[in-house]
Amino acid sequence: MSIRAVVDSETLEANKAVVRRYFEEGVNQASPTVIDEIIALDAVDETRGPDAATLGREGFRQHAAWLAATADNVRTTITELVAEGDRVVAFWTISGYAKGLVFGVPGNGRYFEGISISSFTIRDGLVTRYSVLPDRLGVIAQLTAADDPAPGANGDEADEERVATGQVAR
Repeated sequence: MSIRAVVDSETLEANKAVVRRYFEEGVNQASPTVIDEIIALDAVDETRGPDAATLGREGFRQHAAWLAATADNVRTTITELVAEGDRVVAFWTISGYAKGLVFGVPGNGRYFEGISISSFTIRDGLVTRYSVLPDRLGVIAQLTAADDPAPGANGDEADEERVATGQVAR
């Protein structure tokens, strides 16, 4: 392996570590100091779209405040990280309980899970650009779904047969 390949590999792993900190410390632990440690002063948070992107660490603080106002018990789990050059793409899930406006749906205390893909640009160990593609429709569907009775709750034959054949659990 060449020296350049080793350096590149080390840089890619260091960039992935920054992204892990963003989710673990910044989101899951809501650490107020991690933004100053891993976000560049002139970073761009594009989560509100390119026309409403927020600049700098303050933009990331606003994003964190929005998330805290939107959901309780937020957990993120990275399912895959892909790094190339100065870019890291994270495939991840988020879960929590809706307490504020979530994608246009008023907070209702319901549990939700969503899948997202985020793109980070990392330079000198700091995030300089962030964007996310969340599964808005999936989360909205969970938050607005009608309450269904538990399988077999109606006590009819169709329910009992589905339970008996293992199609649904009681």
